[in-house]
Amino acid sequence: MCKELGRIDVLLRIITSAEGDPLSPVQLQKVAFLIGEECRDYVPPDYYEFVAYDYGPFCADIYKDTEKLQQEGLITIDLNSEGRWKEYRAAFRSRNHDASLIPPPLADYINRVVDWAMSLSFRELVSTIYHLYPDYARNSIFRG
Repeated sequence: MCKELGRIDVLLRIITSAEGDPLSPVQLQKVAFLIGEECRDYVPPDYYEFVAYDYGPFCADIYKDTEKLQQEGLITIDLNSEGRWKEYRAAFRSRNHDASLIPPPLADYINRVVDWAMSLSFRELVSTIYHLYPDYARNSIFRG
């Protein structure tokens, strides 16, 4: 019996797409959000639901699922070097972990959007999301 694609599989693919580099909470949240918005035909039915929050689209279930992935030894969650926020990193360096579950168009989009998000500053990433999805800026505390 083949395993069906679940949201936690997509989340793991997001984290492994960073190829050993850490993702910040804002990067993780915004990448997961964009995947849900831009790849609706490929994400599983149980995919994350986002609400407008302090820094745009947010889903608390993402953090619950990262804790599950950490318990399974698939990712690490550590404080950044300044001890100010958590960082999410794959416990292995491969974008192709369990690649059979992720449809190729979704895998390609995840790789591209992770690379894009990692190339931006916090300000640039949040501002771009607000520009593309202004409804998610309504509860924002960010004034960048």
